[in-house]
Amino acid sequence: MHNVSDSKNVSDSKLEARYAKAILDLAEENHKVDQVAEEFKIWAQAIHDDDIAKKLLHNPTLDQKAQNQIVDALFSSLKTSDLVKNSIRLIIKNGRFSLLPKIIQAFFNFLDFQKNILKVEITSAIPLDDDHKQKIKDILSKKMGKNIDLQAKTDQNLIAGFVVRLGSQMIDNSLKSQLLKLQFAMKGNG
Repeated sequence: MHNVSDSKNVSDSKLEARYAKAILDLAEENHKVDQVAEEFKIWAQAIHDDDIAKKLLHNPTLDQKAQNQIVDALFSSLKTSDLVKNSIRLIIKNGRFSLLPKIIQAFFNFLDFQKNILKVEITSAIPLDDDHKQKIKDILSKKMGKNIDLQAKTDQNLIAGFVVRLGSQMIDNSLKSQLLKLQFAMKGNG
């Protein structure tokens, strides 16, 4: 059965991608890709850290004037180029302000693809030292044929081992996962 909200999500993701690609293309034409990327990192962090900004982004009752006032306040506190200002104003004008965080994320996804970068998150039971991180990056880079952007996290609940996320793929080699599989197998035979 086809869900209407699924259609909206697919439609929104296409919109996000179109806006992000257009902004990236403009940044390339103006030789400002690094500048725009840096500004979007700051914007994404500001939106993420500010509960009020998050609530305002997802408030459907805010009109364009109020949305512009919000971003004007952010423009004054965050150093923002005309390219980013005009892009955000266009997003507001087109009634897509709530999609801004996802547009920014799509921008970075396009940029990573363009630079042949694969974001990898590894979660281990104990902290990894720099030598281990580099070895993992080297192995994955060779296997995947991409530059690896590795983010390491620690989760003691894993007991031992690690979980690797490569884009949408996940490799779970944790002791916790293996114990859960064993527990499930034993229940099936009991």
